[in-house]
Amino acid sequence: MWESERTFTSYLENNKQFFRNPIIKSFLEQDQNKALVKKAIEEQDAASSKILDYNFEEFYMKVRLIDYTDKLSRHYVKTYDQQKRKKHHELTLDKPFTDENNLSVKDSIPSPHLSMEDLTSYNIEDFLPSEHLKNIYQSFSNKKKRILHLFVFHDLTNIEIASRLNCSPQNVSKLKKKSLTELREGWEFD
Repeated sequence: MWESERTFTSYLENNKQFFRNPIIKSFLEQDQNKALVKKAIEEQDAASSKILDYNFEEFYMKVRLIDYTDKLSRHYVKTYDQQKRKKHHELTLDKPFTDENNLSVKDSIPSPHLSMEDLTSYNIEDFLPSEHLKNIYQSFSNKKKRILHLFVFHDLTNIEIASRLNCSPQNVSKLKKKSLTELREGWEFD
C-alpha cells in the first residue's frame, strides 16, 4: 500500500465518528467530493481544501433548505387538514332538512323565551332531521341520552351533570363526546 493511501485510510479510521454523520456520508457519496477529501488529506492541498469547503457549504445549505421546506410543507398540510376538518364538521343551521318543507335546523330550535318547564318537555330526538339520526339516538344508552339532554337543554357543565348522575366528570365528557361524534358522523352520511 502506498504511503498516501495509508495516510487517507488512517485518517478515516481516526475520525470514524465524524464520517458516520449522515450528512457527511451523503456528501461523500459524490465521487468528486470524495476525491477532494482524499487529495486534501494525502497531498495537503490547500486549493482542494478550499474547493471542498465551498462544496460542503453549498451542499449543507441545500440540505437545510430541503429540511426547512419539508417542515414547512408538513406544517401547512397539518393546518390545512385541521381547517378542512373544522369546516367539514360545521353545522349549517340555515340548510334545509329536505327540499320539500324548507325547514332548517335553526327553525326547529325552540324559542329562547320558553320557560324551563317547556324546555324539559322537549327531547333531543324531536330536533333530529332524519330517521337515520333518530335511530342513532335511540341506540344510545339512557345515560348518554340523559347527559345530552342536560347538556343541550339545561346548559350544564360536565361537573354539574356528573353530580346529578353520580359519576365522574371524565365519564360524562367521554360519553358526551362519543354521542356527539356518532350523531355528527350520522349527519355526514345522511
